[in-house]
Amino acid sequence: METMEGKEDVPTSSNLTSDAKGKGYYYSSGTVPEDTVPTDEKTRQKTFDPSSSPPKAPVLPNREIDLNFSTVTENKGWDIFRLLPPKPDRIGHGFWHDASLQVLKLATFVVLFLLTLSSAVIAKSTFILMTSAIGWGGQTITICNQVISEATQNTVKLKNAHVVKWVWATLLALSAPEALCFVRSMHRTMFRNVKRPTFIQFVFVLIVETLHSIGVGILVFRIFPDLDAVTAVQLTNAMCFVPAILSLISRKPSKLSLVFVIIDIAAIAAQSSGFWAYPMFMPNLQKHSIAIPVSLTLISLAWWQNFVHRDSVFPPVRTLAKFAQRLSERRSKTYAFVSLWKICIYVICCFLFVSSRMKIEDMLQKDPFGEKLLSVAGHDMNQTQIEKFQTRINQMIEQANRESGYYSGPQSKPKPPKKQPKADEAEQVDAGEYMKRFKRFVGDGGENEEEEEAPAEEEEFSSYNIYSNYVERNQLTMAYDALWLVIFQFGAVFVCYHSSKFACKVMMQRMGFALPMALSVPVTVLLMSTNCRMRQKDPCHLTNLLTVELFWQCNGASTTFADFILTPQTWIWLCWLASQFWITIHLWNPKHERLAKSEKLFVLPYYIGAFVDQSLAFNRRRDDKAKIKAEDLEFDAEDSSLTYETIPGLQNKTPPSVCSASSSKMENGLIRDSASSADAITKIYACATMWHETGVEMTCMLKSLFRMDEDQCARRNAQKYLKVIDPDYYEFEAHIFFDDAFTKNEYSEPEINKFVKKIVDVIDQAASAVHQTQMRLKPPKKTKTPYGGKLTYIMPGKNKLFIHLKDKDKIRNKKRWSQVMYLYYLLGYRLMMKVDDPSRKEIISENTFILTLDGDVDFTPQSVYLLVDLMKKNRRLGAACGRIHPRGDGAMVWYQKFEYAIGHWLQKATEHMIGCVMCSPGCFSLFRAYALMDDNVARRYALSSEEPKHFIQYDQGEDRWLCTLLLQRGYRVEYCAASDAQTFAPEGFNEFFNQRRRWIPSTIFNIMDLLKDYRNVVRVNESISIWYIIYQLVMLVSSILGPGTIFVMIIGALSISFTIDTMISLVIVSIPVIIFIVVCLVAKPEHQLICAQTIGAIFAMLMTAVVVGTSLQLQKDGLLSPHSMFTVAVATSFVTAAILHPLEFTCIIPGTIYFLAIPCMYMLLPIYSVCNMHNVSWGTREDPINEKNGKNGKNNANIESGDALKKSGNWCTRFLCCGRSSTDAMAVMVNEKLNEVIKKVERLDRKHHPSLARRASILSSTGGTIQIDKCSEADEDEQAEIEDALEMSNQSHAAKKNQKWKQAQSEVWLADKALRRAEREYLEPEEESFWNDVIEKYLSPFNLEQNNKVRLEAGLLAIRNSHTVYFLMINIVFIISVLVLQIHKDCLNIEWPLGPKYNHTVRPCYASHDDNQKEEVWVMTRLQLEPIGLVFLIFFVSILVIQFLAMLCHRFGTLAHIIASTELFCFRKTMDRLSEDELVAQNAVEIARELQAIRGIDENAHNIDNPTEDRGISRRRVVQNLESSRRSMMKRKTETLDAAFKKRFFALSSEQAPDPAGFSARDNSKRLTLRKGTIRALEHRRDSLFGTLDNRKEDEVDATSMRGPAQRRLERLFTAQQDQQSPNSEGNRRKSNSRPWDQQTSSGGPTSSGDVELRRF
Repeated sequence: METMEGKEDVPTSSNLTSDAKGKGYYYSSGTVPEDTVPTDEKTRQKTFDPSSSPPKAPVLPNREIDLNFSTVTENKGWDIFRLLPPKPDRIGHGFWHDASLQVLKLATFVVLFLLTLSSAVIAKSTFILMTSAIGWGGQTITICNQVISEATQNTVKLKNAHVVKWVWATLLALSAPEALCFVRSMHRTMFRNVKRPTFIQFVFVLIVETLHSIGVGILVFRIFPDLDAVTAVQLTNAMCFVPAILSLISRKPSKLSLVFVIIDIAAIAAQSSGFWAYPMFMPNLQKHSIAIPVSLTLISLAWWQNFVHRDSVFPPVRTLAKFAQRLSERRSKTYAFVSLWKICIYVICCFLFVSSRMKIEDMLQKDPFGEKLLSVAGHDMNQTQIEKFQTRINQMIEQANRESGYYSGPQSKPKPPKKQPKADEAEQVDAGEYMKRFKRFVGDGGENEEEEEAPAEEEEFSSYNIYSNYVERNQLTMAYDALWLVIFQFGAVFVCYHSSKFACKVMMQRMGFALPMALSVPVTVLLMSTNCRMRQKDPCHLTNLLTVELFWQCNGASTTFADFILTPQTWIWLCWLASQFWITIHLWNPKHERLAKSEKLFVLPYYIGAFVDQSLAFNRRRDDKAKIKAEDLEFDAEDSSLTYETIPGLQNKTPPSVCSASSSKMENGLIRDSASSADAITKIYACATMWHETGVEMTCMLKSLFRMDEDQCARRNAQKYLKVIDPDYYEFEAHIFFDDAFTKNEYSEPEINKFVKKIVDVIDQAASAVHQTQMRLKPPKKTKTPYGGKLTYIMPGKNKLFIHLKDKDKIRNKKRWSQVMYLYYLLGYRLMMKVDDPSRKEIISENTFILTLDGDVDFTPQSVYLLVDLMKKNRRLGAACGRIHPRGDGAMVWYQKFEYAIGHWLQKATEHMIGCVMCSPGCFSLFRAYALMDDNVARRYALSSEEPKHFIQYDQGEDRWLCTLLLQRGYRVEYCAASDAQTFAPEGFNEFFNQRRRWIPSTIFNIMDLLKDYRNVVRVNESISIWYIIYQLVMLVSSILGPGTIFVMIIGALSISFTIDTMISLVIVSIPVIIFIVVCLVAKPEHQLICAQTIGAIFAMLMTAVVVGTSLQLQKDGLLSPHSMFTVAVATSFVTAAILHPLEFTCIIPGTIYFLAIPCMYMLLPIYSVCNMHNVSWGTREDPINEKNGKNGKNNANIESGDALKKSGNWCTRFLCCGRSSTDAMAVMVNEKLNEVIKKVERLDRKHHPSLARRASILSSTGGTIQIDKCSEADEDEQAEIEDALEMSNQSHAAKKNQKWKQAQSEVWLADKALRRAEREYLEPEEESFWNDVIEKYLSPFNLEQNNKVRLEAGLLAIRNSHTVYFLMINIVFIISVLVLQIHKDCLNIEWPLGPKYNHTVRPCYASHDDNQKEEVWVMTRLQLEPIGLVFLIFFVSILVIQFLAMLCHRFGTLAHIIASTELFCFRKTMDRLSEDELVAQNAVEIARELQAIRGIDENAHNIDNPTEDRGISRRRVVQNLESSRRSMMKRKTETLDAAFKKRFFALSSEQAPDPAGFSARDNSKRLTLRKGTIRALEHRRDSLFGTLDNRKEDEVDATSMRGPAQRRLERLFTAQQDQQSPNSEGNRRKSNSRPWDQQTSSGGPTSSGDVELRRF
């Protein structure tokens, strides 16, 4: 409602009520008349010492000030017409987006479960089968009869040469993960700054890992070859003997400690059964009765670090836990050596234990994975079967010979059978011509594989031998089948590890990791036992799936499943399985944060390929980190001035005394005065910079802050009242830094400008838009500060919003200096100065983040969560930025939509994946306080620009320079594509060009600065390697050569499209470009922009010729030409990127505008930027009035080339915001003051020397001219004394007391009409001293000498000239080189290897120079390319491929982030199945958000229905609604979300049906708090935490009786002052003693139907 300023006298307290009713006044919240405000409220509003006399408001000369407007706001009774609340912003993406996320998460659950389980089963099964094959050397086994199909049984006798490949395969499978660990450790050691281990730590780790490797070697090479596959799989569950013991002695004391200890002892007994019980029930393991316990114990030593706890009752265990924690910090350099050492141990164990089975010569034979001769015997064959076999083999040989050209006719006679040889002769074979050319025949059909002719020295043998009742077929084994199986097994291990890690990162650990790890061994045992039974029945089982040379059988396998279950071996294995489940119970209760790093998930950097499931399960951290409890959170004390609805009995604290101030728990902003666990809470300071934003832009940013305030309040109330811990809880505070916030009036006094008035005007609109009801915030507190002023708002969520008003005459202007202000204020003053404990500073700085914002940004709390998640994930992360979406209207905004999309999709994603993001935009980024406080960051960021290049690098792109400083100090900068924010982009051509004119030089200078310091950056920053430096160098070169590339492209397109000569096309394109370069060097900026628009439009039309020329070139060269491939690659990458960003797919639509603007944006814009490099003005959001005044030398920051010094006001003076014109009002004021001083000196001289002559009359400081009578000295002296008295009366009480002269004119802005309702507040002396000191040292306005100004101007011009010359020369050389090579392509070219050949004419290079015209000759070649063009084509294609692959990887990371942040609703229990605690815990934040909604809390039920615009005219109750609105205006309103929450929370009752009173009727069916189950749960939790109403009142009485005399005296004084505020004190006392549900409203009438009454619980 618009507030009308009244002119009537203010009613007195005696007749206030009657006058208000008669005149129709009402008082809005926060504007109650002075007499009606309780004394304690007025006292609490003051921040100075109450014992001292309050300072008086300064009296301004000749100003008419209404003393009433600061305390009373009169609203006429007729001013009741309402505005509907703005439509709610669309925060989410709609139902289908949310539904797709739910489906995506469900699918991810299923995929992760199946992928992890299947990969674990495959990895374990294949490894066990490989080890099982080692034990078959020298044995005869039955195989599938597919080799000799005529026989009923096929057997083969395996030699050691046949099984040696499985020995090497097993060794490779063990060593591959260790080799990968070595590579990762070496990479971290070489390219990252990791700690070096001490000698003791290194030796300890080396000994433990050596013992572990010996245990693995014994088990794999000594025990597993003697076991069948099922038994070996079962034995892998007995590897946690040491973890079981450590879990027992590391158990933390608790209520259930005895139960846990008993279970731990049972687990130890179960694990130890493998040492004695297993060999007892399995006689074939008697020879390994010592090897089994030794190997299992040594293997389990590796995971000791994860099972020692610092809270153990045994001191040695606590010491060991601290030692383990230090080991984790230094493991990279340790395992760079240990991993290689473990491989050596595996090799030694392999030769040591396998040498007992075969000779060393067999193991070291040449090519163990190659072909080996194998004889397969077919038994019990009659003569018919033998002849049939011989005929089939001869046909196969004949067919093979025909195909290879060796056909010699069919054999007429079959080979006669041989006599049955002796045992030692059965293995001897003869040579034959056939197997010299063919390896072998597989299967019973005609399948064969061709082989090249064997070497002459190869051993010769016959293909088959026939005996009396059996035959032998000689064939070669499959080459490298074991090697392929190793690769397959390692791939399964690799997939299992990464799928498990991904499941933990995206908060799917139970389903995607814990359950597969628990089921992997049972599923493998079930699979192996089933296949063993089927293998016994059918030897051909699985021969089509597994290699035929993987000979495996299960000795003693049970024939039925019942027999398997009833064996003692199975029961012992089930005990192992149960004990392993108990020891790894921590997998089912993860406590890590989202997207945690691998170091936080796993203790050791490696995994074991032999049993990857056990390795990962025992290696997963137990997440024993402390959590913040709800009772540890300290909340602000209630401010009753903001909470008009109080609940009796809720607060048992003493009422504030008349001398007390507000709570001091969080006097220092978000930092508490004393140490507590709440120091680790995330603290977010939103710091926005404003200048000349429009009202719409301000509203967008303010709405974002109000959303954060509402969200933080909901989370705070959920913990404060519902006592539910929220892992995403944070504390919030907002700061807005307003540049150039003051203007000068005609007396040169500072007044707030129109932009400050605009933000004061729209702040209520922004709050109303967020809360969907008409809101008016409490008037701010206005404070005069050394840098200008400050407005302090209390947002509805009780978070503070500070608006810092900067006076450019007192502090430096522009965005960088605003950032320096809040860096030193929030981090230097509040944190480092106000906190004493260094350990607290460390914790707070790690968890404090600064959210940098522009004044027009629009974002949601969800976007901030995602950035905070990245910060929590990586401690080295210094900054994180989100996806910026430009908003606005017009073609320029459409162009920027596509440009921003491609830049984020490809460029930022690539920087994120292969290194670090180079620039985190200041419009929406999150910075870590710890990183900003580091050396050479904040301090160097506060350096003044002294050299000319500093003005370009530091001030033109301050956000990029800050990121450069972070990168140089070793911090990482990341990009989160899921964190969205919108900002208003330049809509005009000139504004866009000026913006990019700032960005392009700053980008180049910062990249060059980083490249010059690349050695230090690579050494310090773990995320930046030399390859990333090369990538940035390539990108810099491509940016510099971009104009030349576009120039050549246009020339070629014109030449092909219009069939004109290349030289003519060169002249046509060169003329406008040369004209533009000349204009940029000599003309004014506005003329340059006009020229750019004109030439850009011409080139946009010529781009249609590029389309035609490109099409003709593609048709001519074919699809396999490099131009065609590049064009297709670019289009494919853009379309694919858009498909992978479905929510941003529409951004690809403006691609046409982007294509037409390529010459303008990639050729003209760089030229404009380089030629105007000396212009260091901001260029955007200029105030039109100031721009007009700037022509006279005031507030003009534009630096024009050439005659800048000739214009009024030097350019450097104007840039540094200290310029003044000759007619400046301030100069007049200074002159007046000087004359005043002269006058006073003369008056003193006249008193002591009466003979002195009098001076001329002077101007009075009061603003008027006083003519002094020359004939009367007494009159002059009297008038002077009056003037002195007037000036002294204008000073404050403190100034009078200290006898200091203080200008009163500087406080004029405090009395501005826009701030008439604001309360005056004073800075603390300590903070005022801080601001004076920091301004004096870092932020004082620039006041350069004339010589420095000239030097800086000359330096900037020199930089412009030199860089322009370099830029133009490089591009000209590139253009000439490419064009000359194109002209002489017939002489110097590279033939493209792809595509068809075609006939074309060429001019021979060897023709005589005397010929007037070279004769053309016809040749047939493939496409010919000039060398430079081909090189740059490959160059750009390589960049495109890198960016595309990096985009795919980044999209996968973004997908993981989205999945981790998506809450799956279908897994929740239904409301009727949830317990009361579960119901509240799962929906705590949403319940708090509904209960704290201000909409509907003070209105009648019929006023909170759907807006009247949604109803038909006949159904609208206009008069009734207006009348109800008028009555509600007479009452105090609930202003804070906390008060609204308590009002609803303590009014909920399950005894009656849910009443929608106090809630908006919109979406009532979806509200959790209107459901009976929710109400019962909330009521039960409320009564259990706060007690019933009667109990709370009794507790309050008991607490009152136990207070001391002084406290009771203060209470009586407090109560007496409350009673004095109303004429009827006795009535008030009776009213306060009555039941709360019998109380009436503050207006004296009965409770309206819209009020929520307190029901008896």
